Amino acid sequence: MREPKYDRYRPGKVRWGKRRACKGIQRPICSEERRKGRKPLEWVLEGAGLHLLSFLLILVVVVAVVIVVAVVVLVVVVVVVVVVVVVVVVVIVAVVVKVVVIVLLLLLLLLLLLLQFSFFFVSRITLMQIFYAFSTRRLLFRFLDKCPGGWTFIVMSLLVRSVAAMGQAAFATASFAILSAEFPNHISSVFKPNVGYFSKRSSSSSSTSSGRSSCISNSSSSSSRSSFSSSSKVVVVVVVVVVVVVVVVVVVVVVVVA
Repeated sequence: MREPKYDRYRPGKVRWGKRRACKGIQRPICSEERRKGRKPLEWVLEGAGLHLLSFLLILVVVVAVVIVVAVVVLVVVVVVVVVVVVVVVVVIVAVVVKVVVIVLLLLLLLLLLLLQFSFFFVSRITLMQIFYAFSTRRLLFRFLDKCPGGWTFIVMSLLVRSVAAMGQAAFATASFAILSAEFPNHISSVFKPNVGYFSKRSSSSSSTSSGRSSCISNSSSSSSRSSFSSSSKVVVVVVVVVVVVVVVVVVVVVVVVA
């Protein structure tokens, strides 16, 4: 009887006879082991020194890293797109607001001109009658008796004339503030002496005087710009106050007339 030989591939198992070796790179994979459920992937992993669980763990880590990198890139792209859209919207809104303000100021000027032309003759006649009535009291009382609502008519004409004058002054200051904000260099060059001209003429005499004059011109330009910026803010505040007062007066007049 033949002696039992222990199988080196299956510890504790006894095999009889010779074992036919299969050809392979890492480890022989025979049909006998395929039939018993040993898969080629397990053989390859075992030959490489890995287990199936560690291989799956490495695969999960790699997939998670790829997903995280993709999410970070997507978030960065979305943030950049949102910032660009916000900047474009802010620029468009600023331009639209500036255009709307200029159009509203032009409409205000047109309204004030219409008010001035419509109430010009009425206010002129009323003022003439008032001045003439103060010289003779009888004409004043006759005018007040004959004209229905004489005092209301006089007060209305005076209010309309004063509102028209205040509106024209407010529009003038507002237009000056807008022009000074839009074109500060042009307006400041109109209202300040041309220091650069004198500095150019004095540069031919000496280089030191030209340097001093250029310093003086730079300091004067910077001071004029700062003064015009501060004055434009003050003018804008004054314009807003005047417009509010005009609106309140117009509302009061409309309520009184109604």
